[in-house]
Amino acid sequence: MDRGHTWVACRVPTTNDLASVAFLDESTGIAAGATGVILQTIDGGRNWRAIPSGTLADLYCVVGGDAAAAFAMGAGGVILCTHDGGSSWQQSESGTAAAIIAADCQGADLVCAAT
Repeated sequence: MDRGHTWVACRVPTTNDLASVAFLDESTGIAAGATGVILQTIDGGRNWRAIPSGTLADLYCVVGGDAAAAFAMGAGGVILCTHDGGSSWQQSESGTAAAIIAADCQGADLVCAAT
């Protein structure tokens, strides 16, 4: 890895727009976007696979909490969480119907989100 100095195009298993990507560690990454698409890589981004998200809401941001936890957020206040590196996702209650457009994590237990 060269800290972002070199970029290589990769194929992803979707034609949906992707809005956000986050890496939980050197190998495991999550991308999220339109109509609830979530993609996962476990090889540093060389290969991606689609993961069922359980929502059709547009996802605007994804953030990593630790090596296993991540959160994807978007339209209608949807919040999805994973605790297995992105292999499965569960919906959490946000308490808002407003779109969540940005977020940050302080570990797996504290997520700050902006509408």
